[in-house]
Amino acid sequence: LVPEARGVLYDACEKTGITPRIVGLSDISGLSVTGEGSTFTYKGVPFKVSMIGMHQVKNALNVIGACEEIGIPLATVSEGISKTVIPGRFQIIKREPLCVLDGAHNPDKIAGVCEVLDDLYKDKKIITVFGMQKKKDYKKAIPEIAKRSDVFIATVPNGVHEALSAEEAASVAGDYCGKVLICEDPVEAGALACSTASPQDLVLATGSIYLLADALSGIKRY
Repeated sequence: LVPEARGVLYDACEKTGITPRIVGLSDISGLSVTGEGSTFTYKGVPFKVSMIGMHQVKNALNVIGACEEIGIPLATVSEGISKTVIPGRFQIIKREPLCVLDGAHNPDKIAGVCEVLDDLYKDKKIITVFGMQKKKDYKKAIPEIAKRSDVFIATVPNGVHEALSAEEAASVAGDYCGKVLICEDPVEAGALACSTASPQDLVLATGSIYLLADALSGIKRY
């Protein structure tokens, strides 16, 4: 748990007289985090986390602790975690180039995406398609993605009330990425990203869940 969440949990447990069960990284063995998911062992039971990234491992550990507390067998928990997949959470939809959809829409969610990029894909050229709602904290979110991007394509997600303009997104990104493009149509932005990418590159569409379907349509052209 992040410190803020841990504090809230401990306060709630203290008020209700509950001893929290926290499963941490020190409680597991054989941890392997890859682009195919993660594996580890806890109390002799093997676990596979199908969702990608260390933050998803930590989420799984929270689930394990909660399920242990209410008496669910670890083998059952392991099976459930292995089958858990949430579309739009570092969802790989194509391998060459590697195309990823992630609906991260605030700095905390963006931080999770950046952690995966840093841990698993720092050697890849990254082409980002980005669109976000204006009410989100885009001035914190965009720099984190832009400075990890070799190409940043600013677009506008459809169906969003008060979407951030592509021009404003590009303006913020310009201080952190050497190549910033504007393509207001998210379908065309997805297509542009794929047409720019080589088979070894990574194409990432992120910033809003509303962006993903359109970006996917563009990516599917290639």
